[in-house]
Amino acid sequence: MSEMGMWGMGPWMWFGWIIILGGVILVVYAVTRKSTEGSHTMPELTSKEILERRYARGEISSDEFEERKKVLGI
Repeated sequence: MSEMGMWGMGPWMWFGWIIILGGVILVVYAVTRKSTEGSHTMPELTSKEILERRYARGEISSDEFEERKKVLGI
């Protein structure tokens, strides 16, 4: 072993290891972000919930609301 020991590798060797470590961290981050990306979706609404929301927003009248409830069987 030379007098310089590990430092004999030079700064370029350390720079290479830092680049490799950064790449590994980046890949792990990308994979974990991709796997959790779809977990924040809204749950599907039932037909009753959709009908109630449309009525609450004023998109349909009370008569239409009651008629559609009968048609849907709710």
